[in-house]
Amino acid sequence: DNLDAGATVTLRAADGTAVLVHKEAAKLSPVLADMLSDRGDDEVEIPLSTINSHILFRIAEYCTHHLVEPESKVVAATGKSLMDCGASTWDATFVGVMYANELQDLSVAADFLAMDGLVRLACAQQARNLLSSGFSCKASSIDVEVLTARLNMSVQSLMQRCTPAEGANGN
Repeated sequence: DNLDAGATVTLRAADGTAVLVHKEAAKLSPVLADMLSDRGDDEVEIPLSTINSHILFRIAEYCTHHLVEPESKVVAATGKSLMDCGASTWDATFVGVMYANELQDLSVAADFLAMDGLVRLACAQQARNLLSSGFSCKASSIDVEVLTARLNMSVQSLMQRCTPAEGANGN
């Protein structure tokens, strides 16, 4: 049974905190799914040295919820609420209580883990926050694609900083 209660993986945050998540839930991330397929059924621990524990716990919560409920299809930050943009009530509440810096960290971590649905959700909430704070935009909406493109540039910069220098491991 793939939903065996004992089938968990330990995700190790940047500060060393262990975050347990069901293996099937972790596979909502294509990156984690690849790592898990490479390791078989043994007890697994995956270090995620670029993700802090607070955000990793949030990602685990998102994955656990979406193991049984389909992910939202967020299309744009238009309308009066995030639910008008295609988010479920749960998803809207999940990101709606986060501060701007948490949303940014969540966006970067979700992008690193190739979790497109969570990236779009977090970016849409960031856009909603901008709109509700009086940010002016010609179309009175912010395209999630624009925020996602900006996020990708931030992630590429982060990944360059985290990539070991040539010869760092004796090669």
